[in-house]
Amino acid sequence: MSQLRIEKLSKSYSSVPAVNSISLTVEKGELLAILGPSGSGKSTLLSCIAGIEKPDSGHIAINHRYLYDDNLYVNLPPEKRRIGFVFQEYALWPHMKVIQNIAYPLKIRRTPKQVITDEVIKLINLFHLNGLEQRYPHQLSGGEQQRVSIARALITNPDILLLDEPLSHLDAGLREEMQYEIRKIQQSLNLTTIHVTHDQTEAMSIADRIAVMDKGKLLQTGTPYEIYTLPNSFFVSRFVGKLNTLHGKFSFHGSDGYIVRNGLFSAKLGKQALKKAKKVFMNPSSGYKHRRQNCQQRNSPNALHSVTKLPQNNFTSPEFCIIFRPEDIK
Repeated sequence: MSQLRIEKLSKSYSSVPAVNSISLTVEKGELLAILGPSGSGKSTLLSCIAGIEKPDSGHIAINHRYLYDDNLYVNLPPEKRRIGFVFQEYALWPHMKVIQNIAYPLKIRRTPKQVITDEVIKLINLFHLNGLEQRYPHQLSGGEQQRVSIARALITNPDILLLDEPLSHLDAGLREEMQYEIRKIQQSLNLTTIHVTHDQTEAMSIADRIAVMDKGKLLQTGTPYEIYTLPNSFFVSRFVGKLNTLHGKFSFHGSDGYIVRNGLFSAKLGKQALKKAKKVFMNPSSGYKHRRQNCQQRNSPNALHSVTKLPQNNFTSPEFCIIFRPEDIK
């Protein structure tokens, strides 16, 4: 098992930052999903880790082995990083059969033929590709092509597996099936994996942790439950779930802090709640009593300390959100 460490990694194109001083650790055997909209820098970050793109600055290491460090002038080529990479377009050789595609990384390393045969057979069985060995890529379904692509990435026994939106071209039913297959194989191999996606449901379904990116910046990392229930910004809250917005007005209430009032309810916030917050929000995923307890336990500066005069039937939708904008604070 391998741990991936990234420290203050940056990459710009024509002075536009695609990756902006990102620090991130992926623990041994963990599946981390990097979630964000198109253009947020997810794929660029993956390319920097793999050695396809050279960062401008920062540090990348697997365990204690440096892959890139601008201060030490280290920049290992992709073939020496021991990283498996699955591209969004699969990138299978169209003139090679399944068995040849899977074997190719070992062949160019001049691995003995018997070792290649043994390793290919193992992966054919693991990915349920029996009977498809002599087919060409155009004779395979999307899911079969994806399994071949992942098998090829794993045949060199990499330390880290990188998946760049591998399910984006599959239909909904097949996508769900492949989510299960990827997670099952990742756990069986105990392989440290980064899975890039813009699909919130996909990230929530398979990841141990999620890292949310936007405009080249890492906004928040946490478990799927933490990301959904304790978002640290309005963007994260909005991106991981559908929101309805209700406007409220703030007024100072002496030693108790601020009171938020709306036609449906009033809510009390502590004195410190708004010092760093531009917006105050909560994501009730069930009934009022349950959510009130969660709000009281939250440590976020955006957290509602208590909620009053709120009928339970206002929380009938699991995706319902309340956003307060403190423009009226004096």
